[in-house]
Amino acid sequence: MSLLPVPAGKTMPPALPAWAVPRPRLLEQLLNAASPLVVIHTAAGFGKSTLMAQACAALERQGRAALWLTLDREDGDLSRLLRSLNQALKPVLKEPVSSLASLLDAVARASGRWVLLVDEYEHLQSEAAQAFWVQLLQRLPRGAQLCLASRRLPQLGRRDPNGMPAMTVIHEDALRFHDEDARALLLALGMPESAASHAPELLRQTEGWPLAMTLMAQKLVAGGHRSTPFTSPDRADGDIVQYLGEEVFSAQRPQLRDFLLRTCILKTLEPSLCQALCPQFDATLALADLDVNRTFLVRTEAGQVTWRYHRLFAEFLRARLRRESHDLYLSLHLLASGWFESQGRLAPAIEHALTGGDEPLAASLIERGVDDFLAQDRFRLLLRWLERLSPAAIRERPVLQVAHAWCACLIHGAARGRACLERHELEQSADPLVREYLDALLAMLLAKEDRYAEALQLGEQALSRRPGNSAFVDGVLSNLLAHVSFVLGRSEVAVRTLEVMQPAHDFGRTYRDATLGLMELRLGQLRRASARMQMALGSGRGGTDVGNPWIAVPYASALYEAGDLARADSSLAAHLLAACEASMPDHMIMAFVLRSRIAQARDDQAGAQQLLCDMEHLGLQRQLPRVAASANLERSRSLLLLGLLEAAQQALDRATKLFDWASVQDLALPAHETEDPAMGRIRLALARGDVAQARLQMESQASAAQGRCVRGMKLDVFRIIADSQEGAWDAALGRLRPLLELAVQEGYLRIVVDEGVATAPALQRLLDQLRTGSRGDRQPLLEDLIVRMLTALGVNPEALVSGLQLATPLTQKELQVLQALAEGCSNQDICERLGISDSTARTHLRSINQKLGAQSRSHAVALARRGRLLR
Repeated sequence: MSLLPVPAGKTMPPALPAWAVPRPRLLEQLLNAASPLVVIHTAAGFGKSTLMAQACAALERQGRAALWLTLDREDGDLSRLLRSLNQALKPVLKEPVSSLASLLDAVARASGRWVLLVDEYEHLQSEAAQAFWVQLLQRLPRGAQLCLASRRLPQLGRRDPNGMPAMTVIHEDALRFHDEDARALLLALGMPESAASHAPELLRQTEGWPLAMTLMAQKLVAGGHRSTPFTSPDRADGDIVQYLGEEVFSAQRPQLRDFLLRTCILKTLEPSLCQALCPQFDATLALADLDVNRTFLVRTEAGQVTWRYHRLFAEFLRARLRRESHDLYLSLHLLASGWFESQGRLAPAIEHALTGGDEPLAASLIERGVDDFLAQDRFRLLLRWLERLSPAAIRERPVLQVAHAWCACLIHGAARGRACLERHELEQSADPLVREYLDALLAMLLAKEDRYAEALQLGEQALSRRPGNSAFVDGVLSNLLAHVSFVLGRSEVAVRTLEVMQPAHDFGRTYRDATLGLMELRLGQLRRASARMQMALGSGRGGTDVGNPWIAVPYASALYEAGDLARADSSLAAHLLAACEASMPDHMIMAFVLRSRIAQARDDQAGAQQLLCDMEHLGLQRQLPRVAASANLERSRSLLLLGLLEAAQQALDRATKLFDWASVQDLALPAHETEDPAMGRIRLALARGDVAQARLQMESQASAAQGRCVRGMKLDVFRIIADSQEGAWDAALGRLRPLLELAVQEGYLRIVVDEGVATAPALQRLLDQLRTGSRGDRQPLLEDLIVRMLTALGVNPEALVSGLQLATPLTQKELQVLQALAEGCSNQDICERLGISDSTARTHLRSINQKLGAQSRSHAVALARRGRLLR
């Protein structure tokens, strides 16, 4: 029989480009599927063909025959389909067949392990063609498999009358690129490892769409890795726009194209909303059709009946709609605004009104919901809306003016809040609701400026005369008065206020939990505070809004204190910017200081000092002298740990000059529970070995520690160091054991570790004492805590039992430097081996000589060998 030739390209897999990303998990799913039918069901450009081409290569490596067929619309004609299949199945058929029935018989006899991979199956629309593939699937012999790639989900498995195994489906979510895929793509395209940090931004822009990511990455590489190539299809590479236009949009029926354009303005596609925008269509059927055909439709997390368009596809459609009919674009937004308003959903109604250009409508909707938006901790969203309105629109509505000032205060700090009030000239307003907002705001501004006594007086006056029109103001005033009372030392009043109040809104609950958590931290109730704040954060109150630093930074401080540095640093990194933007002094200080300490714990001295430089600069720039002074306080502490006493003294002197510490010495400020100049002077005296002076200063601080458990614990750590330096081991261990028992109970770790290796001798002696005690007296939890503390200090507990008795043990890093010295390494060799800077290496060498009492490098090595500190 003579058959017309089939183009060779139809029966050959596409050549894999050099940058094709390996997909081992997907290949394993495809190659090891238990069912005879595997369907790769995705939208265009998600790598169906590439995955099947990779499967071909993998099948050949396994010794299985891989047969390929790319379908097109002409294969809907059964005679053309017969020719195509004859050519594709040639390796397993004995000879060409002349009819589809004969082909089915020949397939049933084609024994062996083979797979027919069929690309672009969606081109087969006729019922006759579909029926043939059902029969083909039923006649597959044992060991054979059919793999189809299609934008439309085939119905083959559902038509089988013989109870065949269900088909295996690989959806586009599985083909979507993730972090490791994006990095692999960039590296394969020739981008250096250091520049592969662009991967997260590419993922965000493309939502993991492989084709778009590949095109964008190629442009990025061609541009020298300087920036991501575009942010929307309005300015996109022409290849992506052309692909979306020709392969996706133009492939739809005219009615569906119209539906796509009219609904592209929506963030979420709800059937009833789409129906309101497209009254001439059946929106439910249109969405179902788009979903079945994988037309860049993504199901939302909210449920199974709402969708959204893929980000790039939605932006492509909006750009096209604006270009073809800008008036329709605006009117659709106003229609959507009306629909959302009728549903009582003001936030999207406002968004669409603003985008649709109806400013009076948007201003009216914002005013209607302003109290709810404030109460729901949606300050950034509200500020963004207000800043999109013209000054004239805000000037006509005093409630929006005071809301603007509230948002500016909570997001950008007290100075911006006051500037906003002055601009709107609200001080003389007689409107009762405006006065209610204004009085509470003025009290909040005073508190943020560390003017707590004035804030308490004004807040009490506002609370006594408030008309009760605003749930937000009621909650804020109660919280504010409780917080101010706590800072002023009236803890009982604060506790009573917070325990009886039940805030009805998110901001109030976050503020309340943060204040209670800070009070519990001050009382040494670390576990209770952590649990409270973790529950508050986990309840979903906050997201990325400004309310987060109120509770996220104190929670990170609890994580840090318990030794969970990784989680603490992650949380601080996420919220430091918001704390800085809002100019929250205590939260800024805690966040910067803790991040610096974490960097120091990781031996990143340069990073630690840079954070403190940034902190001081920001404090001076924002006119927050307490922040700038605190940077120098922490710099003094870190320099002491490096043995740089004179530099530490200079930093402490600068901290004292930059801020009037007497103005806050009686306040319960969380950032200064254990850190102020008085504690810095004690630390400096101990580092100099002036125990007598340190003890005098500790005695002067004893009364200030009354009722402040954490400050008392820190003073006990100082006393233990002083006892250790004087060799008063009974006194040192007598203080250390109850301190550590409390630490075990509450989960403390860093309160001891942060004072450096000066605490190690007492810790080691107590550990030895516990280990040599009788079996019944052993305290495994206490022993484990001591080992964890010594390890965090960089001290090997076992190495301290060596023949050389040191007042201050060598850290693990110092032992590594010492070992390198013994092997004849130069300073440069040491830096390269340990990955440290030259200045850090010299600091370690100086510390080694001081601890060993050595006069030179060779003397240090000799003493270490004599004391069995070296291998």
